Amino acid sequence: MEDLLNTHHQSNPHIKNKLLIATALIFIFSAAEAISGVLSHSLVLLSDASHTAADGVTLALAAFAAWMSSKPSSRKHTYGFGRAEVIVTWFSSLALIGVIIIIFIEAIHRLHQQHQVNGNIVMLIAASGFLVNMIMALLLGHKKDSESNINVKSALLHILTDIMGCSLVLISGALIYFTNWHQIDPIFSIIICVLILFSTIKLLRESLLILMEGVPKNIDPDQVQQAMATICDVKSVHDIHIWTLTSNMVLLTAHVVIKDFNLWPQIIPKLQLLLKEKFAIMHATMQPEVDTNECDPEKICPYCKNEKLY
Repeated sequence: MEDLLNTHHQSNPHIKNKLLIATALIFIFSAAEAISGVLSHSLVLLSDASHTAADGVTLALAAFAAWMSSKPSSRKHTYGFGRAEVIVTWFSSLALIGVIIIIFIEAIHRLHQQHQVNGNIVMLIAASGFLVNMIMALLLGHKKDSESNINVKSALLHILTDIMGCSLVLISGALIYFTNWHQIDPIFSIIICVLILFSTIKLLRESLLILMEGVPKNIDPDQVQQAMATICDVKSVHDIHIWTLTSNMVLLTAHVVIKDFNLWPQIIPKLQLLLKEKFAIMHATMQPEVDTNECDPEKICPYCKNEKLY
């Protein structure tokens, strides 16, 4: 277990550095977007700036979580601190939903009040934002990082929604500039809120599933149980539990019914290899049990009612 945790921790400094760079970029752009939103009287820019600032906080917390999860396990925390990243993701998702509600209320308010918006500033900032977010997406979009760390996945999801948001802001600015239709500003703000809400709820559910120790959605416990039972000298498997500790670290516990305790040293490496290759379960704790119905009546067995040993 210690080797597994150490392997997981060693990848985190590299992830933390990427998150810190992305955090700095996103906070700089968020400040520029907020100032431009005030100067141009654009709600869509202010709403996107709020969303971007929330993403900056998320990235900062993600970097903190990556640092926490890199700390070694201790006597009190034998699994280490890897779950900190999942807790951060869950709370940041809740915070983002709060921001979305505030923006949505303001957009509804502005639909009933006419506001003059400077389309030139909106287009310029939106184009800059698109470029900044593309740089961050390339920085964090490495397949290995995004698949192995829920915070990187969370950050990348925020950035991708930011790219979509910048595209909508750019279209909004163009429509205001060419058609003088200022009501498009709150309308597009509402559209951005809806898009962000869907992705945020999905991430919230994923992190909550991990916190509640649910079975990973890509694993079927019945299939795992059946596959384990196909190993030679394994009669059956029961009392199986599968959950995610953090990111892609999947754990399993199970009771394995076998014919003979003497065969267990040969059976367990086969089971571990099966779980690793077929289901990506890297850490499994299995308890062997002997089927008492298979005992040889000529041998005394404390597991049988006649107290003969196998």
